Amino acid sequence: MSPSVIPHSIFLDTNVFLDFLLRREGELAAGILLRLGQDGLLRICLSSLTVANLSYVLRKVKTPAQLNELFRLFLRHYVIVPVGSMDVYHTVKGGYPDFEDALQLSCSRGENCEALITRNKVHFEPYSDIPVYTAEEFLRKLGYEHLTHF
Repeated sequence: MSPSVIPHSIFLDTNVFLDFLLRREGELAAGILLRLGQDGLLRICLSSLTVANLSYVLRKVKTPAQLNELFRLFLRHYVIVPVGSMDVYHTVKGGYPDFEDALQLSCSRGENCEALITRNKVHFEPYSDIPVYTAEEFLRKLGYEHLTHF
């Protein structure tokens, strides 16, 4: 697939990072996306809320030094979008059923992302004005259809 077809900027939901970091289902596809971001082939965005969520969840399996190194890597290779008062305002005003997911969606909009990647599409699709994909679906869209097992 030609680079002009690849979305320039994608937003990754917290669960995509957790899939990779905790070696859950979807680990391979998440890892490929993260590598594409590290290599500068995709602009990967995540919210500051994701950083806080990851810190909370991973504190049981990683040391503070390991978490700091992980977040240094994020700062080097990805765009960390702050959650601001307008994101909270739009989330409250929108009456979304899942507050945290709505904050993520608001951050993706604020950063003009062209796609949102998540394992939990049903929480985003009814409310999203940008395409929502699983990591596997997005990689297939990029031309990785030869990978049959992610």
